[in-house]
Amino acid sequence: MAFFKSSVIFFVLAGVAFIIGAVLILRHRVRLAVAAAVCAFLLVATGGILSYRESQMQAIQAYTAEVDAGRKQTLIRKYQEAVELLRNVSTANPDKERTARAVALLQPVASGAEADSVASECPDANVLLCYAEALQIVSSYDGHITNRNVAENEPLQKLVEAIPVPYQGTLMERIVPFRQLIENRKSEAEREAELDAENAKAHEQAMREGHYGALRPGDTEEKVTAAMGEPDRVNESQTADGVIRQYVFRHNSKYVYVYTKNGVVTEVK
Repeated sequence: MAFFKSSVIFFVLAGVAFIIGAVLILRHRVRLAVAAAVCAFLLVATGGILSYRESQMQAIQAYTAEVDAGRKQTLIRKYQEAVELLRNVSTANPDKERTARAVALLQPVASGAEADSVASECPDANVLLCYAEALQIVSSYDGHITNRNVAENEPLQKLVEAIPVPYQGTLMERIVPFRQLIENRKSEAEREAELDAENAKAHEQAMREGHYGALRPGDTEEKVTAAMGEPDRVNESQTADGVIRQYVFRHNSKYVYVYTKNGVVTEVK
């Protein structure tokens, strides 16, 4: 706009110079009239240059605004797609492709160079990104994440801790229970670690007394490690009837399998 105003001033001055030149000609002041005419042409040329620069500036500004608007709409569409993906993904066994897609969509919205421009249209983008990245970590366990996995996974813990409390934003109906679930599983893992330490002591005592594997169907799951020691591995599956675990032990070059269902020993073989 400044260029436009400057060009108008130069055109006005050029008009004045032409008028002065005409007056000087009428008075037979030829040299001065020629000088006024030259000034007028110079002023017209300068005004034309400034007018051209102003039109270029306007064109650039219009193009930039159009590009910015296009980028903003693209970010908003990415945000909306990510929200729909997260709304329908399972928290117990998240789909790897869906969670990875949600993370990729939310990264430029939450932390990109243009994130501030869409903050009002894309609320809670940072929280949604934390949630999506946490789900992505959970998805790597293929539905078999244990309490110990949760407690030992520091990146997962940091992402969950980054979700504000209380949270009342976008997808709160899914994010709040998920955060509580992870916190509960971490607490349960700590309790299990304490119990394992107690069971290890009980197992050592049993071994010193010549007892091994004093376990039978109906015993509580808490007695498994006390009776059998630390397992080589634990296989867990979630069924419609509840949680089934298979504890695998190796004793005297033989494998011993203990099965539990919902916290109760069902079989030892």
